[in-house]
Amino acid sequence: MTQDIKPCPFCGSNDIRCFYNESEDTYFVFCNECAIRTAKYPTREQALQVWNKREGK
Repeated sequence: MTQDIKPCPFCGSNDIRCFYNESEDTYFVFCNECAIRTAKYPTREQALQVWNKREGK
């Protein structure tokens, strides 16, 4: 199941990506506009779930 990525809670940008760090076998979500990101998670779904629950300033 693929989750949608919500806009950045800090800057409102839709330029959000979920990245896979192959060397650490982890995922994180990153805003290409303001460079805010999540911590690293073992699955893409966990990283997206945390991102989508974040609250901005």
